[in-house]
Amino acid sequence: MEEQTLIIIAIICVIAGLPGLYISSQFVRIDDPRILSSVTGKITSIDDKESIIIINVEMDNVLPVVSFENVKVKKGDRVKISGELETYKGKLEFVADKIEKK
Repeated sequence: MEEQTLIIIAIICVIAGLPGLYISSQFVRIDDPRILSSVTGKITSIDDKESIIIINVEMDNVLPVVSFENVKVKKGDRVKISGELETYKGKLEFVADKIEKK
């Protein structure tokens, strides 16, 4: 094959392949339990609303933690939280299944 033919085939593969990869990635969800299934840190603030509690936990940075259950923790407590990392309104937050004092 000529070099020009190979270049044309490569360009066609790139043009067809990239949108194909993007479209297929929209249907894939990663359910890997090893991806941030627990966090440990110090509580920096607690916002108790009607049906949820939002706790900011300081690790290397501050991560909002959402709990739908009533928990007995206060600012300054060190906690270990089990749950999963999710995106809500474009921001990362950790949804707690279990909160333990350390």
